[in-house]
Amino acid sequence: MPKFILFFSVAVIIILIIFFSQNGFETTNVVETTQITNDGNNFTPPVIITQKSHILTFEENLKVQFTKMGWTSKAADAVIVLNSEWLSIQQEENPKGFETQLYLLKQLGKNSDFMPLFEERPETASLLAAAYHPEQLAEILEKDECYDIITGLFSQHVAPIDTAALTEALSLHSDLMCRLIKRGLTGSQALFIFPRDNKGAQEYDRWLTEILETAIIQSEEQLSSTMNLLFEQGTKIRSNMIDNEDFRYNFRKLWRKFIRVTKKTQTPFELYLSDPNLWHLLALPEGEELLAHWLWFVSLEQINNLTPADILFSNDAYPKSLHPFFIEAILEEDSNSLLALLYFGHTPQFITFMQRDLSNELTQKSLMILLAQGDNYSVKLDNWNKASDVDLYSELVKGETNTFYTFK
Repeated sequence: MPKFILFFSVAVIIILIIFFSQNGFETTNVVETTQITNDGNNFTPPVIITQKSHILTFEENLKVQFTKMGWTSKAADAVIVLNSEWLSIQQEENPKGFETQLYLLKQLGKNSDFMPLFEERPETASLLAAAYHPEQLAEILEKDECYDIITGLFSQHVAPIDTAALTEALSLHSDLMCRLIKRGLTGSQALFIFPRDNKGAQEYDRWLTEILETAIIQSEEQLSSTMNLLFEQGTKIRSNMIDNEDFRYNFRKLWRKFIRVTKKTQTPFELYLSDPNLWHLLALPEGEELLAHWLWFVSLEQINNLTPADILFSNDAYPKSLHPFFIEAILEEDSNSLLALLYFGHTPQFITFMQRDLSNELTQKSLMILLAQGDNYSVKLDNWNKASDVDLYSELVKGETNTFYTFK
């Protein structure tokens, strides 16, 4: 009987230990036993002496775990007070997610530099816990003058990969990004979010910074034009810089041409934004002059929404053999020749005819004659292509050579 009492007492102790260990919380329970004595036949059973147990609350248990990982008491208190309700819900409804979040938060204790930030701004702990580069992000979040804007941006980019991209952009341009948003340009942060893992993207980043630093001190209208250009053309420019080394090397020259023309002609950037071949046009030797005549070109009623860059570089561009004629017509603002080239330029007979060695005056005369033929122009082209140079010259110069058909 005395042995039974001894084993029962030990079993009670073991059950208590298992219970509290399975409960998941640390306790302050202390269990002691008196020395067992046996004087002959007088067996004295053990006396169990216990101190009062204290089961830790959910918040207290979190704090114990945080401080064990290096958190200061003050930082742990601030973060737990802010997040305990959410973490409690997660523990109940999403145990695996809770364990992951708890692990990431505890790991932040390894960096003592984070503690002052968490004490003052406990909401930053969750951001840093999910960040690929928490040290980098912490430096950004310490900027008081831009704190509200920066945290607002992270609330819009919550996925880890998006947070990492935003962090990289802010680490390079947080001041500029904040100034743009303060100017009312909501969403402008998107211009800065892109990989910078190659020379083309890095060069684009330098150019982007330069033009925005210039634009932000200008009028609202000028700043707006720059933003519109970047949203419309920025991705295309960056892609060209990545894929084409010559384009990357020469782009700043093209940009200077563009700025010179827009200042000279007093035209907003928006006039050119829809054309993806704008920069190819500017790369031509006559590119700057062609851009200066852009407004004249697009104002013509018969061009069907074409641009100078369209006719030379689009998927439906005219044959290269005709490009010199188009360029001359645009620079001379010769609408009759231009419209004839646009009308006949994809016709095989016309392409063949334009290879004839004619003076500018005779070329213009021939174009006016063709326009006057109406639907019978192909017959005239066939005859001209069969004619010798002498016969062709004779036909073109007969009559009044200064009489031209005007297409309006």
